[in-house]
Formats: sequence, C-alpha cells, structure tokens
Amino acid sequence: MDDNDAEGNLIRGSSCVRSCTASTAKRLVIYKRDWCGLLCQIVIPITLVLFGLWITSGPSKLTQSPPRHLSTGWYPSKQRLLMNMNPVNMTNDGFDVMGSELYAALPNSTEAFDVRYIESANYTDFYNQVFEARNDEPLYPYRYGSYQIFQANKKSNLYQIVNYLNVTSQDVTAMFPQYMYQAILRVATDDPTFNFDVTSTPYPIYQAFKDIEEAASAYDFVFMTAIALALIPCVMVQFILQERELNLKHQQLLSGMSLAGYWASNIIFDVFMAYIPIGLIIMLTFVFNKHY
Repeated sequence: MDDNDAEGNLIRGSSCVRSCTASTAKRLVIYKRDWCGLLCQIVIPITLVLFGLWITSGPSKLTQSPPRHLSTGWYPSKQRLLMNMNPVNMTNDGFDVMGSELYAALPNSTEAFDVRYIESANYTDFYNQVFEARNDEPLYPYRYGSYQIFQANKKSNLYQIVNYLNVTSQDVTAMFPQYMYQAILRVATDDPTFNFDVTSTPYPIYQAFKDIEEAASAYDFVFMTAIALALIPCVMVQFILQERELNLKHQQLLSGMSLAGYWASNIIFDVFMAYIPIGLIIMLTFVFNKHY
C-alpha cells in the first residue's frame, strides 16, 4: 500500500456544515420510525389542547332569568297572613277601610290566602306577634308575609300599610307588596274586578360575571396547553440522552463528526419539530374562535 492509499483511509474531520446536514438527515430517518416520539411530540399535545378547547367551548353556565309575572300561583299552598282588622290610625269618619275589606280585595284571596286577625296598638307589638307566630303549628306552609294597616281611608285616599316579609324567599319583596297594591286599587276604585298586573324583568347578567367565567375557561385552556407543551422537550431530551447513554455521540466524534455541527443539527431539527405542534395549537385557537 503506497502513501496515497494510506492517506485516503485516514479519518478526517468533516466541516460543520457537512456534519450538520448529515446529522439532520440521520435525525429525520430515525424520526420516521420513532412512533413513540411522534405521539408524544405531536399527537398527544394536540389531543390535550383539543380537550381543553372542548371544555372551554361548552355553553355558558350563566343563564338569564326569565320574566316573572307576580301572581299568587308561585306559592303552592295558601299563605297564612297576619293582619289587623282595625287600622291603627282610624279617622272614624265612616270611610275607614277595615282589614277584612283589604283581605277580600287581595288577588285570588279565598284560594291563595288564609288570614288571621290580630290587634296591636303599635308597630313593635305587631312585629313581636308576627315574630312569635313563626313557631305556631303546623309550621308548614311557612309564613312569608303579613300586613299591618296603619291607615286606610277611602275619602282621603290615604293608605299606609306596613308589610312584614320573610326574606328566606327571594320573591316576597316583590310579590307581597304587589298583592296589597292590587287590593288597595280595588278598594280605592270600588271595582272588585280591577287588575293591576306586574311582570318583573330581571337585569341582564353583569359583565363582571361574564369576565370571571371567561377567565376561568382561559385557565382551563392554559392548563391543558401547558401540559401539552411540556411533553415536547421530553422528546427532544430523549434523543440526546439516548445517544449519550449508548456512546453513539462519542462514536460519531471519533469518525470525524464536527461537534458544532452535531449540536447545530439537533437544535435546528428540534426547533423545527417543536413549531409543528405549536403552529397547530395556534391554528386550533382560531378555529375554535378563542382569542386568549
């Protein structure tokens, strides 16, 4: 063997560009057969992001309350009322309205209400009797409203009535005053068939509540996306560690591979492969109309 043949068999160091190109081609060939890496780097992250988008794309849990007609039909049982028969401040001019007249003028009075008359000289006494009546048996149906007539006069058309409410029911603040308004109008107009219908329309859902729900859904999406993106570096590190563990990197260096080319190829390949799931995630956010 002459000197020229011997020189041709010597291991020579390759350039950085050639090493980078060859190592990148090697990574691509290996990646085609690495189904586990493909699953962990693309399929599973996209699946997690799709799951997060599915969670955030559900219907809003905030529902607008429907309009409510203030009628006696909302209570299934007769409401047990406490009223005073004689107004506290009577004028004795023959035009005073008694408690029985106002009771009879209540909407659907005989079927919706069961009245018990009590007498008291002042607000405190009447309040105490209403408070103690909560323990009267039977306890059900519960008492949600009572009326103390302070003054009611047809001649002066002056009606002053104190309404006592059990606010454990959210509707009593609107319904029980409405019942008495209709009774007063019937008595004042001397028309027992007079109807004063009221329908309450709730306020729209506050924007603050919508913002809170949107922030909560964004948290779910970010949480699932963070788990998905955390899988990508695992695949990157797995290949580097495997070559280090099996001494494949050392073997390539002995064969003349450029160390700079080796690391450059891995960086280029891993960054390019990382942009595939990231690009798909960004595309999915636009498809689902999520502008986080």
